[in-house]
Amino acid sequence: MPLLARTVNTPLAIEVRRGAIANLGPLLADRRISAGGDVAVVVGPGQGERIAELIRPGLDRADVFTVSGGTLEAAHELGERLRKRSYDAVVGIGGGKTIDTAKYAATR
Repeated sequence: MPLLARTVNTPLAIEVRRGAIANLGPLLADRRISAGGDVAVVVGPGQGERIAELIRPGLDRADVFTVSGGTLEAAHELGERLRKRSYDAVVGIGGGKTIDTAKYAATR
């Protein structure tokens, strides 16, 4: 298998600071990632409701998906859910397993 077929692209942007989640809509617009807010936000278990509350004012058209386990099966299920709508971007919020699951599903 060629090397390029086995790689997962890195995120377009990484933002680590207090208040980054609440300012997600303007951040995505400023970086020309999504002006309209048509994004899929992927979170780990236990965070989804609070994150949805924080992003809703700036991203009222976003969908929030909760993933758990960071398994290949979870990534495939997320990928199927992402394909049901056209998104400008997939945003992963959380730890390593959540981010890896979001990256893999978005790439597929």
